[in-house]
Amino acid sequence: MSLDKAWNGIRVVLRREFSFYEIKELVGLAGVEVTRLAHLVQRRGIGTSKGELMTALDREIAGLEPGTKRTVMRRIADAIVDQSPGATEQLETCLRPLGWSFVEGRLLPVEVLDLHDLAVLPEASHQDMAKAAARFAEGDLSGALSAACGAVDSAVQAVLDEYGLSDSQTRRSFQERYKQALRAKKTLENVEAELRTLGWEEREARRVAKNMGGSLNQGAFVMQSLRSRMSDVHGTQDVIPTVVFDSIKWAALIVAALK
Repeated sequence: MSLDKAWNGIRVVLRREFSFYEIKELVGLAGVEVTRLAHLVQRRGIGTSKGELMTALDREIAGLEPGTKRTVMRRIADAIVDQSPGATEQLETCLRPLGWSFVEGRLLPVEVLDLHDLAVLPEASHQDMAKAAARFAEGDLSGALSAACGAVDSAVQAVLDEYGLSDSQTRRSFQERYKQALRAKKTLENVEAELRTLGWEEREARRVAKNMGGSLNQGAFVMQSLRSRMSDVHGTQDVIPTVVFDSIKWAALIVAALK
């Protein structure tokens, strides 16, 4: 998950959308030490070109510690979007082929969470899903698992509120709350009905819907179990990176069923 690749995409949009001095101002506010770029000035005929400025900026970004680099790059991307709203699509176009995306104000590896993933997820889960992916990319695996479970909690609570269902998190498990929300949305009934509309036989459509319900229920149980043993809710825990990665994907599947 090379941050340098993400920078390659960000710098393209930065150079296209902003002037020489706007770039210096923007990266300075993002945390780049602009005094190191002070000797670069733009004068007609003999001054520094924008390309030379970007090359010098490349060196400054490359010299940052990974954590600082991620923060600075995120701030630059955020400023690009804030100051040039039309650049959002450009950022996505440039970042995606490099394996990155800018989602909910966070730089995320596409393999963990893609911008297009959020389109099929309930809005209530967007922030937590982006947080889970960002924490995973930063190496905070326990925190990533907590955020993935939080995405499910947020989506479930939104459904319970929508249907006016009473809820007490202290009395019911993560899995039980999810099952209640799934029933309220009539997800499985709708899947069965849609399959029959496509010409499926009733028994076959019902079998598929039933098995879908079973898999979602089992996924919720797995996340419930992992949360109690691997999340950071009760302090730092020993975790398995591949299991946390899978959990983010499970969370996406689980909450998608609630949209």
